[in-house]
Amino acid sequence: MKQIISCIFSVIILIGCSSKHKSKTVVDLTDKEKVVALLNSFATKDTQALQCLNPEIYVQHNLKIADGASGIKTLITNLPDGAKVNVSRVFQDGKYVFVHSEYYTSSHRIGFDIFRFDNGLIVEHWDNL
Repeated sequence: MKQIISCIFSVIILIGCSSKHKSKTVVDLTDKEKVVALLNSFATKDTQALQCLNPEIYVQHNLKIADGASGIKTLITNLPDGAKVNVSRVFQDGKYVFVHSEYYTSSHRIGFDIFRFDNGLIVEHWDNL
């Protein structure tokens, strides 16, 4: 009987722990976390973070990158191996997220990015590298 009770108790604990530690999907992240996930995708080349963009109205103010999710996807997939972004600071003011970071792509650059959100999705981006 003690073994059965012990086994049931263990199962209850395991179920409780697994439900508390479910990993967040990109959609569940805060706006600041979405921006960091997008910038981290430069190193991982994981395009899941593109779910943070509104593909129909996303405007990219960097003339070297096309508007829409396809422009960012092309950028991410064409970055050299070893590319990464080190985020130093992230601030949010209403629907705007500001990021100060270091870009390591073909060269080392300091960046300041501004992302505008609408309904939880990135709809506009400006950068200064």
